[in-house]
Amino acid sequence: MDQIRKLIPNVQPRPKPYEVETTTHKPPILPEKKRAIGEILDRWRLNEGWLPRDAASQDFEIQSYIASLDRARVPFDAYNELFERSLVTRAIAIQQGRTLPIFGVELLLAHWLGENGLAKERQIRLNGDRQLNPTCDQVCSRCLDTGRQVFAPHRGLPCDCAYGIKVR
Repeated sequence: MDQIRKLIPNVQPRPKPYEVETTTHKPPILPEKKRAIGEILDRWRLNEGWLPRDAASQDFEIQSYIASLDRARVPFDAYNELFERSLVTRAIAIQQGRTLPIFGVELLLAHWLGENGLAKERQIRLNGDRQLNPTCDQVCSRCLDTGRQVFAPHRGLPCDCAYGIKVR
């Protein structure tokens, strides 16, 4: 090896894997996310009759969970509801004599994704507040269903459609 280094003096030895610096920048994890996942993990361990982990080892677990949940774009305010759904899933499995699903990030993601997932439910709730009238025919042409006329020369006057009579 020394003979090779003499022949090629500019070659640097390869760094060991733990000495390699990554160039990717990871943004810091929000304290709210850490707290939300930490509470879930503590509740899970206490439900199982185990002691909570120490802060250092739990931090690694929290980072792993958050990385997976962030890839699926799960907002941290949904973490607790996903945990509650996971508990219900496990309770139903016990009741029906099926194999008990193991708690983990996969179970949380299973309740977030898919046709019956929390993401879909939240989207439906959000879209429910934004529904337009079925057709423009049902909107009064004088007051635009506000109860007061909006066009001159009768602007501001009460519209007779406010009592259910649509004027076209």
